[in-house]
Amino acid sequence: MLVAEGRVNKQVADTLRISEWTVSTHLRRIFAKLGVDTRAAMVSRCLPYGILVRNLGTGCDSLVTEVLDVRGNTVSSGRIAVPRSSAIDELVDFEDRAMPPRGWTAVTTPTGSGMTVANRAAGAHGGRRGMMARDVSTPETASRRAAIERTLPVGRSEWLGEGWFKPTRLDLGAGQGLYLLHFLSVAGAGVAAGVLRNGTTYRAGLAIGRPGAKHASTVSGVEITVDSWRKWSLRLRRLGTREATAILEVDGSEALRVGWDASVFRLDTFRAGIASAPLGTASRLLADEIRVASPDDR
Repeated sequence: MLVAEGRVNKQVADTLRISEWTVSTHLRRIFAKLGVDTRAAMVSRCLPYGILVRNLGTGCDSLVTEVLDVRGNTVSSGRIAVPRSSAIDELVDFEDRAMPPRGWTAVTTPTGSGMTVANRAAGAHGGRRGMMARDVSTPETASRRAAIERTLPVGRSEWLGEGWFKPTRLDLGAGQGLYLLHFLSVAGAGVAAGVLRNGTTYRAGLAIGRPGAKHASTVSGVEITVDSWRKWSLRLRRLGTREATAILEVDGSEALRVGWDASVFRLDTFRAGIASAPLGTASRLLADEIRVASPDDR
């Protein structure tokens, strides 16, 4: 990281309290293992960053990237094709009585029983129909879910997931959470907005998980109560970079903002409802006007 920050050998040596000769020796060995001969090339190989490029115009179909270090050394990539991605904006209002909605899949826990997701008049918020998700599953061996999900195109830098939710039963233990909006990947990475148990209250929060690791939760100051409709929005920005941001809004006001390294994230699924709940809990939820959207990245 010291080399990536542009520090010369003497600065690296002073920081690590070693000799310049030792720094030079280590760098020569790293160059040899990576098959490179400049610091810029080494940084390019060791620290892959996502790069967001906007306003390319319709005539641009490929790019070449170049890394420049403080000594003027450069390394260039091969030609990179620019994907042609149009904007996405899908709203599910459940008025057609279908379950799952067209283009979506209904998902429930594969073990145990008592997990249901259905189109019901009782689930309506703005119209006549909505979604009812129910979790009273016993026994089970996996995290629980009763939701709808949609496959997403990969490679997008921004996503928005939102909907109206009304929990009618919440039975969570200390520190447990019920995810309502969940962007996830096959590898296990994900970003979720949901209800988190904080002491004796329930609060809106965010959870972010890297592949193979447990989701880390952050709690906001917004209290969530049973039998109340609230509009939830989860905005993801700068995906694919080391400076991604997740923004949680409740009823149109920002409740929480969390930054994280999303350079290894490849989100490919969006889930809404009881998107994920821990073992040994129970919940019921009404949901309506579920929306997922992404702008034209060009």
